[in-house]
Amino acid sequence: MPTPLQESSYELLVRSTSVSFETNGDWRHEKLLEFMHEAAIQVNTAITDATTSPDRNSFLRSIGRCNTWVRRMKVLLQVLDDLGTMNTEDAHALHASAEEVQRLVMSAMRTAKAIGNQQSDRNGGLKLRL
Repeated sequence: MPTPLQESSYELLVRSTSVSFETNGDWRHEKLLEFMHEAAIQVNTAITDATTSPDRNSFLRSIGRCNTWVRRMKVLLQVLDDLGTMNTEDAHALHASAEEVQRLVMSAMRTAKAIGNQQSDRNGGLKLRL
């Protein structure tokens, strides 16, 4: 059963590939669009890596990569929107999906860090700085 983060990131990927973009044959706009789709794929890949992580540190690395790719995707979405390559309604829906994924990613990071700090408190008071 997928987690809310997995569901949201998959929704973001599907939305990003189903939206119509008007690049008017401009290779620069097409390249930005390609980068955005790659970012959406990498978000999902990083989440899959995180869910199959053997320990908390590898989970945090994977979820951190996911956060990087979400941020990259948000910047590319903003640029594509500013260039007028998509309609306003689609742009808002994609931005909202990206925001939701980032919110869930940040929540997962905070939770994993808090659990690690609680465990280190029980193991002699050593606090990890993450």
